[in-house]
Amino acid sequence: EGFQQQEELPKYYALADIFILPSFEEVWGLVINEALASGLYVLSSKYAGASYDLIKEGWNGKIFDPNNVEEIISLIKRVKKNIEDIRKRRNDVSQHACREFSIKISAEEFIKAIENI
Repeated sequence: EGFQQQEELPKYYALADIFILPSFEEVWGLVINEALASGLYVLSSKYAGASYDLIKEGWNGKIFDPNNVEEIISLIKRVKKNIEDIRKRRNDVSQHACREFSIKISAEEFIKAIENI
């Protein structure tokens, strides 16, 4: 359906169990924050900066090389096989993301980073 307004996004995230970000270039990738806050299991490109800070390998997602189609296929098959376990963690994943990556905490971390320059 293309571009969606911010207030429309939750209904789309609610329809899914996983979120896949196959980008070849993504400085941060705010959609990872949004997907995790929605409790989705995230399969993310290694080129998205947020992947390394937000994804806890195997618990709330996996990081992959978007150039490796076989790896992507394998990950999707593994997720499909373990979808019930992933669904059981959805609420925990959402709560963790909302707690750990809130605007307040992000702002505090940004200020710390600036102060250390």
